[in-house]
Amino acid sequence: MNEWDIALKFLLSALDIEQRSLPSDHPSLATTHSNIALTLRNLDRNEEAMPHLQKTIEILSKCLPSDDPSLVRHRKLIEEFNQKI
Repeated sequence: MNEWDIALKFLLSALDIEQRSLPSDHPSLATTHSNIALTLRNLDRNEEAMPHLQKTIEILSKCLPSDDPSLVRHRKLIEEFNQKI
């Protein structure tokens, strides 16, 4: 098991805890989904990363303006991931 696999295990555990203790649109969930997506990308598992990126955008769209740099960055990541799939 490499370091990315270990990181993914802990991030998925953190997501489980956050989902049980935070509202479904809490910004911390967006951060964790984003980190999971980036970790999956580093493991060359882009298709698995897409739902996490989409969830990140869904959550951030509720609390940030549409031109916020974080939203723009995540939309660009989805485009990059789509090109690799």
